[in-house]
Amino acid sequence: MHSGGDSEAVVNDGREVSARREEWNSTTGWKTKYVLGPDADKLPSMTTIDTGDGDWSVGSEVIVNGQPYIVRAFERIEQE
Repeated sequence: MHSGGDSEAVVNDGREVSARREEWNSTTGWKTKYVLGPDADKLPSMTTIDTGDGDWSVGSEVIVNGQPYIVRAFERIEQE
């Protein structure tokens, strides 16, 4: 939960969070920037999933490996 003007996130139940951030490099492909949290090794990687043709816009729910995820950030990179 986050209210508009606050800069602090409010944690409702105190559980830990796991996250993975990967960035695309046109020469080398997907590169992991960081992996955090107790279950981070269980999170899917862009190197191993099929992104399909779903709606990968911020706030959308996508299904990855049978599990629902909310897209928090995504950047479309135009190919030259």
